[in-house]
Amino acid sequence: MQAAPNLGMLDWLSFVASFLLVLALLGATIYFLRRARRVGGRSGHAPQLDVYESMSLGPRQRLLMIKAKDRELLIAMSPDRVETLASWSAEELRELVAIAATQPQPAKPAGGLRNMLAQATRGKASQGRTA
Repeated sequence: MQAAPNLGMLDWLSFVASFLLVLALLGATIYFLRRARRVGGRSGHAPQLDVYESMSLGPRQRLLMIKAKDRELLIAMSPDRVETLASWSAEELRELVAIAATQPQPAKPAGGLRNMLAQATRGKASQGRTA
């Protein structure tokens, strides 16, 4: 059997220096990737485009709420099509939210949705027997 090689002080210094170099390169790469990903370009400026809400409708369909400068957009996306469904200015959106907050909320069915569906199906079943 061969004996394990004896690492001298120079070997350890070479190992530590190589490790620190790899860490420095990794940190620099992360820094530049984050910097390149900014939409606004210059630091300290807010991005001009922001997707702040996203909802999946299916495997390849999505609804997106996007803020572009002073507009809010509701966009439907699919693999073959992108369509703007609605667009509001920031002021219009605040007014819509204020109006919606003053509207009475619909009453919830007693016993929940399951009981409501059970009653509806019993009603259809009894109608089918009498006919």
